[in-house]
Amino acid sequence: MIARQHDGYSLIEVLVTISILGILLGSALVHYDPRREDINTAQQAATGDLRAARVAAITSGRHVSVEVQAPYAWTVHRLENVGGVWTPSTDLKHVDLPTGLTVASTTAVATVEFNTRGVMVNSDTPITIKLNDDFGAARIVTVWPSGEVQPG
Repeated sequence: MIARQHDGYSLIEVLVTISILGILLGSALVHYDPRREDINTAQQAATGDLRAARVAAITSGRHVSVEVQAPYAWTVHRLENVGGVWTPSTDLKHVDLPTGLTVASTTAVATVEFNTRGVMVNSDTPITIKLNDDFGAARIVTVWPSGEVQPG
């Protein structure tokens, strides 16, 4: 008698394998929530906006500020020198955070102002901006008196 060789998998074996993989994938996707990435995106946006404000102050020859409008937004302002006082004249950018995120300054100062050399002028201590989400995660961005912006 000649033994017969198997040339592949039976339909039942393929269906069982696909079913098991489907169950495993389905249970893994239940734990994935894309809103959990919003806080990382917001931290990158805040860091980028602060760095862009510093560069804009250096290149434009005018002061530029980033005002934290707690709890859900921040605005980048170009400032105008009026009688020796730098006051907001133009909004360069306004950012509203997605639902579930909040922003606040952890220091008394809620506005970061950069002068024409890129140095922070309204505080001699670091200003920390804190982002929180509904899941309990927190991210910070620190602005040093030298003007350096660091996500933390």
